[in-house]
Amino acid sequence: LKSSKTPELYSSDSLFLVINASDTAWINVEKDNSIKEEFLLYPRGKKELTAKDNFILVIGNSGGVTLSLNNQPLEFNGRRRTVSRIAIDKNGLRYLDTQTQVNR
Repeated sequence: LKSSKTPELYSSDSLFLVINASDTAWINVEKDNSIKEEFLLYPRGKKELTAKDNFILVIGNSGGVTLSLNNQPLEFNGRRRTVSRIAIDKNGLRYLDTQTQVNR
């Protein structure tokens, strides 16, 4: 029996986000204002996500990740032990609020 579901493929009218980790980071992502996912990335970890219109990300230890959209690096200036909240759409990346330092 074959599944009727086909894998979601990157197409020119969708967004393909890649998150690469150089340090452990916690990430909460909302895709297209509805689908939510939360995960940890460890050093040398990678996560690929697709959306039709946008992503909203909350990234803990934001200095430990790099981002690329549709195979182009995004200019993201996260800081170690800092939480960043960002939006990504076809126009690129924008910060949604100030970064928060996590004291340990």
